Amino acid sequence: MNLIITDPGIRDRVLGNLAYAVVHKGMTLDGAREALRRSSEGRGVFMKHEITTNREFFTGGHAVFTISNPRGEHYTYRIQKVNNTGFNRIYGPSYFVHLLTGPDNTSSFTYLGAYRPDAGKLRLTKGSRLPADSKPVRVFDWGVSRVVWGGMLPVGYIIQHEGRCCRCGRRLTVPESIESGIGPECAKRAERGG
Repeated sequence: MNLIITDPGIRDRVLGNLAYAVVHKGMTLDGAREALRRSSEGRGVFMKHEITTNREFFTGGHAVFTISNPRGEHYTYRIQKVNNTGFNRIYGPSYFVHLLTGPDNTSSFTYLGAYRPDAGKLRLTKGSRLPADSKPVRVFDWGVSRVVWGGMLPVGYIIQHEGRCCRCGRRLTVPESIESGIGPECAKRAERGG
């Protein structure tokens, strides 16, 4: 039985999953296809995962998301768009990344660095509070790269947004919006380039 995928985003993610299985898990292409088929049927052989964000989510301006693993460890990040018009005209939009480090999930964030959408990575700056080899920095780069480049998450790992629009910060209620992390009105504005 052949599966025809017409949505380019889903097709790219499936191809990324197959490539990940072949390269990183040492599987044959046929073995990866079979494992992916079984995983999609809910039996989760090697790569049951959950990603509730997409690549555009990170550049929405108000993205808050958590990366967690099966051991119960988790890190919550916030990516904010910086409105420095002089800098933006020369270099394009800037995005600052913060890590939740305290009990108040609205203000206990520590600056990590600048997000580079073109590379899907964090760039440390002189204001960065953690070194490049710290676990939160490595987890950010690892998790975001999985979303940006369509890779699979290992079993039990989850990347999920906080349930608010990544552009305006309003609570999401429409099922499609909850899945993508952007509200319907903001999605329309983004499509128009606004």
